[in-house]
Amino acid sequence: TSMNSTQAQLLQLPSSVHADVFVIQPAKIKDVTPSYKALLYLGVIAASGLLIGLLIWLLMIYLDYRLQTDDQVPEKFGLNYLGTLSKDKEIQPGSIPMAGLAAQQLADISVNLRLTGVLPDSWRAPKGAVLLISSVQPEEGKTTVATGLAAVTARAGRSVLVIDANLRQPATHLAFGLAPNDFGLSGLLRANSWQNLDAAVQRTNIPGVWLIAGGTAIDNPTTLLEESMPAILAQVRKKTDLVIIDGPPLLGGAEASLLATMSDGVAMVVGHEKVALLLKARTILRSLTDTPLGVIMNRVSTRKHNPYYAMTCSDDAATEDLLPV
Repeated sequence: TSMNSTQAQLLQLPSSVHADVFVIQPAKIKDVTPSYKALLYLGVIAASGLLIGLLIWLLMIYLDYRLQTDDQVPEKFGLNYLGTLSKDKEIQPGSIPMAGLAAQQLADISVNLRLTGVLPDSWRAPKGAVLLISSVQPEEGKTTVATGLAAVTARAGRSVLVIDANLRQPATHLAFGLAPNDFGLSGLLRANSWQNLDAAVQRTNIPGVWLIAGGTAIDNPTTLLEESMPAILAQVRKKTDLVIIDGPPLLGGAEASLLATMSDGVAMVVGHEKVALLLKARTILRSLTDTPLGVIMNRVSTRKHNPYYAMTCSDDAATEDLLPV
């Protein structure tokens, strides 16, 4: 090699030649091992970048397919927007909001039911109105909305009857702090008669609000509802200004769709549901009935919803001062 040749030439130099450079030890050629650490680091960085980009893309799809703001209700679904209930830790599941922001928002929703046409302009016994409260899936807060609307409507001077029609899992009586009524709606349906109506009605602790509890649970109540519920509703319309049906979820069976055909209006309570599920629920209802339909957004951050409804009444406005709707 060239190094060996150079070494040989140095050894052949005359001894008389003096130099300041001495050969102490011939250099050895060692095998050079290349390092792959740099390539590994670059690969990890590239893979991390791709993963982060993928996660951002999936997040955008996820957010796009969920209901984020109240503006999306008419834009994406063509439905009436009835109002928003803000997220409030003080409101326990199944409880009745009686004061504060939630009570004010429920009062706004009560007014909007008429303004949007979900309920008729005028309703009072003996020509009372029937409103179905439902949701896309369970645990969206429909019982809280149903009982809360009953409370604010009764405070405005109307008589209200709440019917627990979620017969697979009846629980509306718990919101009023009442003991279960084994007879209830299930007993009326089985008797196929409205003549025992008084035995099924319970007075609640809210003046002007009465309850027909669900009674004993029924696994498949669709047939009973279809056969007997119209006659029951015809009778309670004569005695009550507003009948609020706390119904089952729309996608939980055929009962909610059936009850919608018997009602004057439907209010669907939604959280951050996927758009596909909401579209499916709307399609089901529209295929069966032309009953007016509105949406109530529940448990929404105060930063996300339109402040319009918060501005319709001052912060210190009392619910009792509202006019009848």
